[in-house]
Amino acid sequence: MSLRLLTIASIWLTTFSLAIAHAAPPIADIDDRGVHSAFQRAMVEQMDSGETISAADLSEQLDRTGPAAIELVAPSSQRLTPPQVYDRAQRSVVLIGSLYKCENCDQWHAGLGSGFAIAPSVVVTNYHVVQSRNGTPLGVHTIDGKTYYVAEVLAADAKEDLAILRVDTDKLSAIAVGHDAPIGADVFVLSHPVNRFFTFTRGMISRYMLSHESAVQHGDSEKNGGSKAPGPRVRRVALTANYSKGSSGAPLIDDHGAVVGVACRRTQVAARDSKGPDKTVGTMNFHSCIPVSALRRLITPTGHDTATAAPSASGATTGADTGENAGP
Repeated sequence: MSLRLLTIASIWLTTFSLAIAHAAPPIADIDDRGVHSAFQRAMVEQMDSGETISAADLSEQLDRTGPAAIELVAPSSQRLTPPQVYDRAQRSVVLIGSLYKCENCDQWHAGLGSGFAIAPSVVVTNYHVVQSRNGTPLGVHTIDGKTYYVAEVLAADAKEDLAILRVDTDKLSAIAVGHDAPIGADVFVLSHPVNRFFTFTRGMISRYMLSHESAVQHGDSEKNGGSKAPGPRVRRVALTANYSKGSSGAPLIDDHGAVVGVACRRTQVAARDSKGPDKTVGTMNFHSCIPVSALRRLITPTGHDTATAAPSASGATTGADTGENAGP
C-alpha cells in the first residue's frame, strides 16, 4: 500500500474515532408512571421496616436554625453548555415527598415535590415541603431509582422557606452551591412539575424584589391548614424559566452548574379592563425563587467551597408579590 493511501486511511480512522468520542450519549426516556410507582413501593417497604422517622418528629426539628456545617463542592471553572448543565444536575436533583391515603380508596398515593443534594447525605428543599407532610415518613428518590428516607432536619428557616435535611445514605451526588446571579444571567430549572419528572427549563434572572409571603402558603393552603394572609417581607429573585406545582425546592442553576436559587412560588398577574365585556385583557406568569444567599446563611461551608461571588444584583424593588407556592 502506498504512503498516500496509508496517510488517507490514518486520517479517516482518526476522524472516525474523534466522531465516536464526541458523539452525544443516548437520551434516556423518563417513565413518569414508573418513577411514581417505584417511589411508592420503596416508601412502603421503608415504612414496613420500622427504621424511618415520622413526619411529626421531623416537624419538631424544624426549629433548628443552624448554621449546619456542610462540606460543599466547587462549581465548574468552565462555562457549561445546557446539555452539560442537565447531565450534571440530574444526578443531584431528587424527588421528595411522602405517602397518603385519600378518602376514596385504601391505596397509597404519593405527594411529591423537588429537592437537590449539596453533600452525599444532605438534601435541600422548601420548608413548606417538610411542614405540610402528613404522618408518614418523608423520602427522596434519585434519577437512578434509589429511594432513601429523610432522617433528620439539620437547619431550617420558616421565613425564607428553606430546609436542609440529612438523608439515610452517603451516596448522593452533590451539586455546587453558588452565589446570587446578576439580572440578565442565564439560568436553568430542573424539577418535577405535576409529576413530569426531571423537566429541564431555561430562562434568565429578570429581577430581585421584596415579597410578602408565608411558608405555609401554597395551592392547598386550606386543606393543609395554611393561610392566605401576607407573611413577613423577604427577598426573592424572579426568573423567566417555567415551572409549576411539584417544583417546590428545585434548584435554579447557572451556566457553571452551581445553584443560585431555590424554586418556591408562582404567581399569575392579570391585566383588567373594566369597560370591556371580558375584563381580563392579558395575563403574565411570574416565577420567584429564594436567592442562594439565604441558603448560604444556613450553612457553615467546609471543604473545597470555592464558588466565586457573582456581580451584585441591582434593581431590587420594594413592591410586594402575592401568589402561591410551587409546592407539592
